[in-house]
Amino acid sequence: MYTGPKVTNENLVFGYDTGYGIADNGVETRFYKGEPTSNILPSPERNGRFTTANSWGSYNTNQYNGNTYFSIGTVSGVSNNIVTLSSVGRNIRSFDVLRAQTTGGGVTAGTNYVIKKISSTTFSLHAYNSSQNGSQGYINPSTGFFKVHDAYANDTRVSINATSFPTMWWGAPHLPNSGLIKEIVPNGGYIKGTDCLRLHIYRGDGVRDGMAYNVYCPVTQGDVITVSYWVRPVNSLAHGKTWNYQTYFGSGNSSSSFTTTLNSTGEWQHVVHQWTASVTYNFYSYWFPSGSTDKWAMDMADLQVEVNKGHATPFTLTSRSDTASLIDLTKTANIDVSGISFDSNAQPVWDGTDDRSDVTSHSAIEIVDNVSIEYVYKRLSTDPVLDVIANKYHSTGWELFCTTSNKFALAGRNGDGTYYSMSNGAYTIQNNQYYHLVAMKEGLSWRLYVNGELYASLTANSVGTWSNTGVLQIGGEGNGYFPHMELPVLKVYNRVLSTAEIKQNYKAYKNRFNI
Repeated sequence: MYTGPKVTNENLVFGYDTGYGIADNGVETRFYKGEPTSNILPSPERNGRFTTANSWGSYNTNQYNGNTYFSIGTVSGVSNNIVTLSSVGRNIRSFDVLRAQTTGGGVTAGTNYVIKKISSTTFSLHAYNSSQNGSQGYINPSTGFFKVHDAYANDTRVSINATSFPTMWWGAPHLPNSGLIKEIVPNGGYIKGTDCLRLHIYRGDGVRDGMAYNVYCPVTQGDVITVSYWVRPVNSLAHGKTWNYQTYFGSGNSSSSFTTTLNSTGEWQHVVHQWTASVTYNFYSYWFPSGSTDKWAMDMADLQVEVNKGHATPFTLTSRSDTASLIDLTKTANIDVSGISFDSNAQPVWDGTDDRSDVTSHSAIEIVDNVSIEYVYKRLSTDPVLDVIANKYHSTGWELFCTTSNKFALAGRNGDGTYYSMSNGAYTIQNNQYYHLVAMKEGLSWRLYVNGELYASLTANSVGTWSNTGVLQIGGEGNGYFPHMELPVLKVYNRVLSTAEIKQNYKAYKNRFNI
C-alpha cells in the first residue's frame, strides 16, 4: 500500500480519489469501492465471504465407480473389528467414505463409514462425521488430526463381524469431507474483520480430494466469466503447492481448467481465472489441491464470480451500483460513474468518445470566488479538437482543457460576461504521462499550476465572479469535447491554496503517480 507525504485537504468541499497506486482490481479503498459490478455467486455472504453455513463440500470421485456398487473382494474373516480380504476386488484407501449395498456383519446399508486402510488386504470402519461447517473442521491438538476424523485418529472402530458382511460398496462423490477438511477462520480473511475458509489437505497415499458443490452460478453462452479470490499458504508445507481450478458445464460441454501455485512468502495473493461460457448453464466450480502426504493447508477469501467485465473487481457481497463506486471525499455528494469506462485494473477511464460524469445539486461546490480545483490527469491519446478535462462553464464559470496545440488552458467568464483564457506556449503536454494541476481564482487573479509550479496567470479587468449554478461536468462539456484520459484525483476547495500547499500536494502525489 502506498504511503507518502500528507495531502492538504483543509476546506475541501468535494472530491474523489480512485485509489490509483493504492487499489487495483482486487482491492478497494475507503473512497473507491471498485467498479460497479454484480457477484453472481449464490449467497456470496456465505459462500464467498465464508461462514459456517456455506454450501461448499468435498468432491471425491475415488470410489464413485460410475455411480455403481463395486466388490471389495472376498472376505476371509473379521477379527478385532478389522476386515481381512483373501482377494482384493478394488483398492480402497484411508479416508474413503463408503456405504454398503446390503445390511450385515454389523453394517447398515446406505450408512456412510470412513475407511482406515491397515494393509493392502485389511481395513477397519469408523463413524463418519459429516460436519464441515467450521465448528469441527480443525486440527485436534491431542491427536494432531482433523476433528471430523476423531474416530479415525483415535482408532475407534465400528463393531463388525463376519456374518453376512457386505462385499458390495460405493462411495458418494459429494459428501462434506474425506481427505479435504474445511475450517472457518474468524477474522482471518484478506479484509480485516472478515472470515476465510481454510482447506486442510491430507491423504497418506497422496490421493487428492477437491472442494465443490451446492454453489451453482447461472451464466449464458458467450458470457465472459471472471472468477477471482485471495489465497495464502497456512504453513511452510504449503509453500509451492499447487491447486487446479476446474469448471463444469454439463455432460459433453466444454469446461475450463487453471493451475495455480502458492507463494513461499505466506502472503495473500490474488487469483483470477477467466474464460467464455460454452453453454447456458448453472456451472459448477471445483478446486483440487495437490495430493500430498504432508499435512498442508491453504486459506481462501473473497470469492467472486462476475460476467462480461473482462477483469476482476473488488469483492462485493451482492452488487455495487453506479453511485456506490466512487465516493465523495466529503461524503456529501453522490458521484455517478455510469457515464464513464473502466480499464483492466478496474480503474475509471474516459474513452474520448462520449464518457462524462456529472455532479449536480451540490451546494458546497457552488463557489463564486476564492476557489481551487486540483487534478491528477493523464492524457491517453491526442484528440484533433480540444479536450475538456472538467468544467463548470455555463453563462459564467470555468473550464480546464487541453488545446489542439497540446497546451493546458484555463478559461471562463466572469460575472460581467468577459471571457478570459490563459495558457503557456512553452509547455507541451505528453501522452501517457501524469500531471498534477491546480486551477484557482482569487478575486481578479486567475492562476494555473502544473507539477507544483506556476504555469500561467492573468488578472481580470473586472471584479466579476464565477457562476454559482450549473453542473460540474467531469470529462467533456455540453458541446462535446470528450477527452481520452485518466483523472484519478479531482478536488474542489472553497479557498485559495497557498504556493507551499500546492507544492506539498504535488510531492504527495509525485511518487504515487510517477509524475
